[in-house]
Amino acid sequence: MFFVYLMLVVTHDLLCLAIFVYTTAVTGCGVEGHTTSRSVFVD
Repeated sequence: MFFVYLMLVVTHDLLCLAIFVYTTAVTGCGVEGHTTSRSVFVD
């Protein structure tokens, strides 16, 4: 059961990483889009 949970966590992290890289490559400002909570403080 723990192994299944671990696989889900790893898959989720890889999926988030893939979306992050994709948005960065497409928009050029994927970092700001990914960390919206931080960009609010920056602005």
